[in-house]
Amino acid sequence: MVHRVLEDKMGGRSVEVIGPAPLPLYRLRGHYRWHLMLRGEAPDELHSVLEHALEGVRLKKGVFLAIDVDPVAIL
Repeated sequence: MVHRVLEDKMGGRSVEVIGPAPLPLYRLRGHYRWHLMLRGEAPDELHSVLEHALEGVRLKKGVFLAIDVDPVAIL
C-alpha cells in the first residue's frame, strides 16, 4: 500500500521505490519491522517525494514510522 501511494505521488520524478521488505530481525520486542527505500540522484527530489507522500498520513495506534536519511547500514 505504501509503495503504491509513493508511486502515485511521484509525478514522473526519477525516484525508485525499493520494498517494502521485512527486516532481518522481522519481529523485535513484539513489533513487526519493515523497511522501504527511496533511491534517486537528487536529494532535494527525494525529500520532496517523501514530504508529498506523507501529507495527511495518519498512523494507526501502535504503528511507528522512522525516517533515516543517508543510512550507514540498512540491517
